[in-house]
Amino acid sequence: MKHRRDRDNTGYPGGTDRACSDENLTLLLLPPDQTNRGKDDESRERVDNPVKATEGEQARTNQQAASSQRAEDAPQQYVALQPRDPSGLYLLGAALLRQDRIPEATAALQRSFSLKADPDTEYLLGVSLEKAGNRTAALNTYRRVVQSRPNHAAAHAALGAAYREAGNFAEARAELEQAIQLDPDDLRANYQLGLVYAKLGDQKAAKKMFDRADELRKRQRDQERVILKLTDPP
Repeated sequence: MKHRRDRDNTGYPGGTDRACSDENLTLLLLPPDQTNRGKDDESRERVDNPVKATEGEQARTNQQAASSQRAEDAPQQYVALQPRDPSGLYLLGAALLRQDRIPEATAALQRSFSLKADPDTEYLLGVSLEKAGNRTAALNTYRRVVQSRPNHAAAHAALGAAYREAGNFAEARAELEQAIQLDPDDLRANYQLGLVYAKLGDQKAAKKMFDRADELRKRQRDQERVILKLTDPP
């Protein structure tokens, strides 16, 4: 049976291996099929208690906006004081990238990379290029990252997704399997590998990866709910 998921067009990687990076980058461009999963409970809440649901959604929206602004303000202030510090420029680029401010993010990341040729910075440059629609340049960037740092799980996942979108399924499979070996909990790599297996005709393996991606996505949503409860104002 052919899975509907093989029609989804996704490929953006999540996260970086850099310890100081923003973990929320793992939420960049989740597959459309993934972003709609796990929302049944929220939909029922809207029906059962629309006022409560609306208030909760507004609180989450406000909190996310405030968090996003803080994530940008701090690096900007630091860069103003230390304009030649590549780490500050990297964090600023990551924050801008998360807000889809692609030209500004690219400029900050390119400046950071010019000061220090770091694989994590180059990886985010690949993400920026891909979001700007320059898939060939992004693919070549991911290749350079995995060559310079073979244990960069996110770059392997990104390269595998790029290969899948280009129709190079054998290469995609190799890169995504490597990504999962390095980071078994990478939601996007598991999902992308499911798409690849489906294209290669291995439906059993595809289902296994999709089920694993569903499990990881549910865990991620549970963690997000805990964080929201802990940070909600009294």
